[in-house]
Amino acid sequence: MRRGAVAGAAVACVIAGMVIYAWSAPPDREPPILHARLASPDVYEDGLFHAQISVERGSYEFSFVPSGDSPRTLDILVSDGGTAIFSESFRLKSTEQGTESARYYTWDYTGQNRLDISEDYDSLQVRIDPRGDTLGPVTVFLREAPDP
Repeated sequence: MRRGAVAGAAVACVIAGMVIYAWSAPPDREPPILHARLASPDVYEDGLFHAQISVERGSYEFSFVPSGDSPRTLDILVSDGGTAIFSESFRLKSTEQGTESARYYTWDYTGQNRLDISEDYDSLQVRIDPRGDTLGPVTVFLREAPDP
């Protein structure tokens, strides 16, 4: 019976420690400026994804959560309605990982992902073109770039 009490106290201490850590830990990052889950042709209009964002002057970066079925190329254009602020053609790249007995692949998009904004914008247009490959899932984020 005493063992059960000791085990229960240990579990309670672990849970209390986890709760205290969760309350005191700083947030990982600010929420994304853009979060687009592109997993169905329904999210595209005429084969393109469109979003509007507002940003302050500063540095931002695109990041992705792709899979092996994601579009092979993503063309991203950020404009103020007339002038391109950012334009990049990202290419899906697979990398083989693991050992001889346990191989697996990871995927990421290659390309210039940093976007430097020189002034505040209330409304920028973001256009993502998967070049007709609207069936493969990918999540696109635009976040403030971490300090160098």
